[in-house]
Amino acid sequence: MTALLRIEDVSTGIATGNLRGRIEVYAADTATTADIGAPRAARARAHGGPRLPARGFPVWDTEIGAFLSAFKPPVPEGLLMMHPYRPGRLPVVLVHGTASSPARWADIVNELQNDPKLRERIQFWLFTYNTSNPILLSASDLRQSLQRIRKEIDPDGRDPALDQLVVIGHSQGGLLTRLMVTDSGSRFWDSVTDVPFEKG
Repeated sequence: MTALLRIEDVSTGIATGNLRGRIEVYAADTATTADIGAPRAARARAHGGPRLPARGFPVWDTEIGAFLSAFKPPVPEGLLMMHPYRPGRLPVVLVHGTASSPARWADIVNELQNDPKLRERIQFWLFTYNTSNPILLSASDLRQSLQRIRKEIDPDGRDPALDQLVVIGHSQGGLLTRLMVTDSGSRFWDSVTDVPFEKG
């Protein structure tokens, strides 16, 4: 965010020793400029926005531990939004890989959020999961998370941007992403039992 201090009637305030003002706060994902009242109608620019942690933050230390212990899932698990839902912006869902976390996307997210052409068109969502779980289980969690969030934020289906959702995965996350568009039918079921799926 950017904080702007506006001081009212500076000359009088200095002369009387009684300066008055107010602070305006601008979220980087909703405003990029603010009028500052200069002679040329200058505008103060708000840089940056919520950033993912770079290397050296504690989240990086938890990746291997979470992978080696199925009983120590990442916190929090599931689909996370970096900002409140913004209707009309294309969701880009990032799915990390094995022994990893959403922090691995830090560089690309931080760069793209500061791109003036993309900033107003996309919103980042992050999917985090225990990478020691079976891939099909994690893919099921991802699918259910996407379906659930769609019902929560747009129950009437009014936002066409949600129909163009993009899912990007790295490593194991790529396998989960691929399974979002894979129709396996009953093949997985048939490989372990002769009982028809409908009777299982």
